[in-house]
Amino acid sequence: MFLEAESMSAQFAEATVKAGIKSYDKWLATDLEALQNIFTTAAESGIIPAAPELDTLFDINKEIAQLYYGCIAQGKVLNETGEPIEGATVHIGYYKTETNANGIWRLSGLRVNDTVRIFIEANGFDTYVNNEYPTERDEMVVGLPEVILSPGHATTIRLDEYDGDSLPPLTAYKIDVQLEDVNSLRQGDLLSVDHLYSNGDIKLGSMHLAMENNRLIIRSYRVPASIFNGEVELHSYWRYSNGRCLQTNITDSNVLLRSKMYQQAPKIDTTNMSRDEVLNAFVPATFTTENESL
Repeated sequence: MFLEAESMSAQFAEATVKAGIKSYDKWLATDLEALQNIFTTAAESGIIPAAPELDTLFDINKEIAQLYYGCIAQGKVLNETGEPIEGATVHIGYYKTETNANGIWRLSGLRVNDTVRIFIEANGFDTYVNNEYPTERDEMVVGLPEVILSPGHATTIRLDEYDGDSLPPLTAYKIDVQLEDVNSLRQGDLLSVDHLYSNGDIKLGSMHLAMENNRLIIRSYRVPASIFNGEVELHSYWRYSNGRCLQTNITDSNVLLRSKMYQQAPKIDTTNMSRDEVLNAFVPATFTTENESL
């Protein structure tokens, strides 16, 4: 169980269990000094070669807290005859794992809700997608929902912030810029002005990033100035709605916050709703940032 914490080595886990700490909650109830003493004693007795550095101990503690307070998603992947599929890839947001020889997979410490959007892909089978796959909060629950894959071809898995998906940490990824025309603009997309062409056209970039085949996708659009409802300035922000670009009062510092709020927002179609209906629909939602809740 402790080995689910990425920074916890097998030797550190052995020393932890030998000291009588056999659960996440007991670890979290043990203060830092006591943990340091456990590993120092283990090193002196030869159970481990050396006690972990303080930074490593902090990392272990953080990861165990995420495992304890986060959700668990798990299951079993089978073919149509009931045989397990080994090596199927399971994606939940930026979390990813593979099934073992028995077709079983498990992801722990998920910072998600009671249901998640899940993708399962395997060679020779259609990609499985479930927008409401159940999660658990009790690490002792051993129920394994079964997923049966049908023969076919795996389709490309695409994560898109526009759809509310969470992307992996965006570092060291290859980038594809997809240049689209005005007909490809998406309802409600948040856009920034990236370039002003000499003929009057405007280049827009979507603030919602996407990820496909481990490549970062940036959507750009070349559009006529006639679809804007005001004067267009470089690096200004606009929202596309019903064939028009409407100027948005948003600053650079608020772009990330809006992206977080969009991802956490409930999926509500506001097309035919009044302003009061929209506000009432979003009242139950709490949007969290690093320092506060909104």
